[in-house]
Parts: sequence; structure tokens; C-alpha cells
Amino acid sequence: GVWCGFTRPRIIDPTYSGFAEIAKDYYNCLREVMGESQYYSMDPFHEGGSISSGKYEEAYYAVYEAMETAKRGAQWVIQQWQWDRNQRKSIHAVPAGRLVVLDLFSDGKPAFDNYNGYAPQEAVFCAIPNFGGRSGLMGRLNNMADNYFTYKAKYPSIQGIGVAPEAIEQTPVTYDLLFQLPWMETKPDMGQWIKEYATARYGVSNAEVQQAWELLRQSVLNYGADAIQGPVEDVWAARPNLNANPASAWGKTLNHAGGIYTKARRQMLIDAVYKLLAQEKALKLKEGSVYESNYLYDLVEFGGGVMADYAYDLLLGIRDARNAGNTALYEARRDAFLQLILDMDAFKGTN
Repeated sequence: GVWCGFTRPRIIDPTYSGFAEIAKDYYNCLREVMGESQYYSMDPFHEGGSISSGKYEEAYYAVYEAMETAKRGAQWVIQQWQWDRNQRKSIHAVPAGRLVVLDLFSDGKPAFDNYNGYAPQEAVFCAIPNFGGRSGLMGRLNNMADNYFTYKAKYPSIQGIGVAPEAIEQTPVTYDLLFQLPWMETKPDMGQWIKEYATARYGVSNAEVQQAWELLRQSVLNYGADAIQGPVEDVWAARPNLNANPASAWGKTLNHAGGIYTKARRQMLIDAVYKLLAQEKALKLKEGSVYESNYLYDLVEFGGGVMADYAYDLLLGIRDARNAGNTALYEARRDAFLQLILDMDAFKGTN
């Protein structure tokens, strides 16, 4: 098959007569190195994989049969991501209850309705907090809570939650909410939840800090079922260009995401950071405590987001000055942009 214009590595067609013997050897080696498991993750046709025989139902069953031969009662874990008509055949090609389908983008674009909740197989509600290690800020807190309780009530096949980050160490609040959801009986009031989260994160109840987190919940943590995958990218992650947009193959910078990450939301982020910063003394956080660590992390994380947004504005200003032929203004904004990169490095280096 083909992936993004590249020829994929070859795979053995599971309908090939010698597949069972090869699979047996593979599982024997796997057992020697890793031991046995109840779950085996296999995605033979993920993002463009194909077999020349075209016998996809038989192929899925052959993969299942090889697993069952190696470990009786094991379950096959498979990702649902942009399935084509052949991949969806896995649901009924594998015996009921022996396939666990990870609905990868449940927090953004859940696909449960497209496959009747993946019945008769089990399914997992998943989130992808970051695509490709992007450095910007993003969360889908409201959407995540709404989707989880909506689809959990609709499809009993959903047996749990999962997280599938292509990078980590961004917006930990996303993980904190996701991992709490299965313990809740009903959908939380997200306004109240974020207040309690702010108190738990810093170990003290502070109205200004709670307001700051509410602003975050309504801005950078309030993406919904939109087309953007992962955070809005920092413009300085792109190759140098006055029209830099985007930084990665299918990412989004502020220019592309303007309809989602509006000026009003950007201002909320700025206001939230100032509120957090102003409460440093009032919080009275013990030096070296986990609460101080959380506070400093959040200041750098969200403050860095403000600086990244400003960098985009500066780039537009540089371009406008160049187009207007204003050399002095161009040089001033250029120098400010270069200095901002150094400032960002220094700022991020504090935590």
C-alpha cells in the first residue's frame, strides 16, 4: 500500500498458505522475549495497508486464528482510525468479544455511530491530546466530557477509556479529566469541576486562580469537534518564511485556525496568565512542594502560549512592513521577533 506518497513496507498476506507457520514462529519468539499477554495489538492495514488477494475478511480471521493458537482466549486490540471499507470488515470477521477496538479520536470526532458502537466487539473511548509532538496549547475538556457520557450511555460495548498521545507533557489537565471520567456516575458540571481542579492542583482555594482556570477552560482548553488535529502550532516551529503556515504537513498555525482560536480566546489566555501570576504570593506555596511545581509549570506552559501567539502577530507585522517598503519598521520588528525566540528559550528554561 501507500502512505502519504510513500510505499509502505511489505507484509505477509495472512491468506498465504504458509502464514500460520510463520505466525507460530513469531509468537514463539515473542513469548521468549516478552512473555505472554491477554492482549495483542495488531493493525495490518492501518492508514493504507493492503493485500493483493483482496480477501480481507479471511485475512482478519487468519490473524485472529494465529493469535488464538498461540494464546487461548487472548484478545486482539486494533485501532480505528479513518477505516476504509476493508478495515471495517474486521468487526465481523473476528469472533464476537475477541476484538477490542480503540476509537482513537473519541474526544474530537468519535466514530461509534458509524459502526453501531463496534458491536459485537468491545470498544474503548480514547483521546489524542497531541498529534505529532506539537508545542502549542490545546484541550477538549467540554467536548471530552460530553462525548464520553453520551456514547457510554448509547453503546454498552464501550468498556473503558484510553489515551493515544503522539507526544506528552502538554496540558496535563486533559489527562486528569479523562482518567476521572470512568469514576463519575454522571457528566460533571465543567465550571465546578475546573474550580475544584484549580484547588487540588495548588492545594489552596483561591477565587482569582479559579477564575483564571475558567478562562482557560473557555479558551485554549475549549476546542470541539472541529477539523484541527492537535494544538495550534507555534509559528517559529515552521521553516523561516514570512508566510510561514503551517509548521507541519497537516498542522495549523493561527492563520489557519483563526476561526477556532479567535482573538477573544487569545485574550482569555492572556488574562488567565496575568491572574495566575498575580496570585503567587497569595497562594503561599511551599518551596519544593508539588503544588509549587504545578504552579510554576502552568505559568511557563500558558505563558509560553501567550508568547507564541505574539510571535505570530510579529511575523505578520514584519511582512506588512516589508510589503510597505518601511525599512526601519521592518528591521525593528525583525529584531523583536529574533529577540522573542531568545526570550522564549530563556523562559521555557526556567521550568
